[in-house]
Amino acid sequence: MCKTLIADSPTSPEAIAVLALSQMRWGQTDEASESWQRALALNPQFSPAHVGLGRIAHTAGQPQSVVKHMQAAIAANSEQCAAYAPLIDALLQLPDIDQAFQVAEAYQRLCPEDNEAYFWLGQVYL
Repeated sequence: MCKTLIADSPTSPEAIAVLALSQMRWGQTDEASESWQRALALNPQFSPAHVGLGRIAHTAGQPQSVVKHMQAAIAANSEQCAAYAPLIDALLQLPDIDQAFQVAEAYQRLCPEDNEAYFWLGQVYL
């Protein structure tokens, strides 16, 4: 299905995102990373690709890369709620407490329906 979707829409970052998400779900992180990079080559502002690469970096324990990709995701779409929690976690690992606090406050303000926003705000206060 994913291959057909991409064959039908080879210049669509959204179509490539479907493949990348499937690859991530099946633990094919190298392939997913390549797919996300391909989506970014088509559209450098494609926020979901930055989130995907940030999640791969988060799983690999690479906080600097997480920060880079999640900040890019938020710059492209400030309401990309999926980018905030991994970004805060990575900032706490570095540690950059001041930046983590600012991001946590923005997360809670922009995504008040997301209970995780309150969790991460609490983590920063600890």
